[in-house]
Amino acid sequence: MKYKGDGPAVMLCDYTSIFPAQLATYWRSKGSEVVLVTDRRDAPPALPDGTRIVRSCDYETRLTRTVARRVMSPILYRLENTVPRFKQRFTRITGASTDTQLWMPNFVTFITGAWPTARAALAQRPRFVFGHEATSYGPATALCRGVPRIMFPWGGDVFAYAEASPYHFAMTKLSLRAIDLIVPSSTTAARHIRERFGVAAEKVHAVSWGVDREMFKRADAAQREAVCAKWGIDPGATVFLNARRFRPIWGAFAALEAFMRLAAEEPSTHFVLFGGLYTEEFTGQAKLKLEEAGMLSRFTILEGDAPLELCAELMSISDVFVSLMGRGDMRSVSVLQATAAGGVPVISDVPEYREMERHGFAARFVQPDNVEDVLAALRFCIGNPEEARAMAARNVLYIAEHEDYQKQMDKMLGLIDAVCDRYAAR
Repeated sequence: MKYKGDGPAVMLCDYTSIFPAQLATYWRSKGSEVVLVTDRRDAPPALPDGTRIVRSCDYETRLTRTVARRVMSPILYRLENTVPRFKQRFTRITGASTDTQLWMPNFVTFITGAWPTARAALAQRPRFVFGHEATSYGPATALCRGVPRIMFPWGGDVFAYAEASPYHFAMTKLSLRAIDLIVPSSTTAARHIRERFGVAAEKVHAVSWGVDREMFKRADAAQREAVCAKWGIDPGATVFLNARRFRPIWGAFAALEAFMRLAAEEPSTHFVLFGGLYTEEFTGQAKLKLEEAGMLSRFTILEGDAPLELCAELMSISDVFVSLMGRGDMRSVSVLQATAAGGVPVISDVPEYREMERHGFAARFVQPDNVEDVLAALRFCIGNPEEARAMAARNVLYIAEHEDYQKQMDKMLGLIDAVCDRYAAR
């Protein structure tokens, strides 16, 4: 295919994720048409905002089905069945426990599904192809030859899933090295990708997504009264928030345990738990625990997916928030959003957040799987209100200087434009 450089921006992604929707909105504001290509068969024709969705299954051919099912799959599934023997290797490399959800035993569908996904993407005559998550869409992005290929790793893909077995590692390494530009949201991930997978330094650029400071900001007194009344929260209470989706892998139950213990100690407190897509099982378990403890009225729990505007509303009244994901965390958008909204961060002590600290970010750092450590940090915020307010004030300056959404998105688009210009000049 001859590259013309005037087609749509095509994203290879799970259409239910918030990240493609955010990028689509921004790129359309810059005058670009956007198309999503997904391997999910349940995908609708478009997002609610009108962004067109293309299903890769509609671009399967008899040849690709035959090759995938009769030739490749029998061989690959035989290899996949040997993955469990590498679990001890995974724990040694990553430091994760043997029962962790970070371990991913499957990989065959990512490879066999790559051809129809790439075919669907190229059929749109794209200006560039932007893959989300190196495990799921790395092989398909790499196969989009002849157009600029960009990859946005999510964190677990490069830090954890790639170590599940030598097959996962090879799949991730080959995909990343074939791609023209890799834009992780954290500096530590950029360094890891260069060193662990041998990707050329000039192809890897850390770009934090920043935060929309108009949407995510502190509620004033009148707004706080209104939001608290809407949710049945005492406006005089100190509000604590778990800013990540309610999944065990992201420290959900460690946060719940710390919150429940603090609730028993401090009556003038209220706690907010975000749910997120496919978390209903876990939020249901949380509600049962709270009912048994007689604490349900002290908690506001969002079940399932929730609009970003609603999350911003609850962030705006939260005084302290936790983020307890461990290995594989990037520069979390949720952490930046809750920080911009004025919450004091109590977050995992991981290299990326320490990197932010060197630039002015203020937080209480904890071991994410240590409830006592988390609880001590929460107690500190209650017992030292002046220092907590000073941390929040420092973070307002940090966000304004380093994490402005428009500036960061412009930076990412500039890097993409440079790759497109190189293709056009060939």
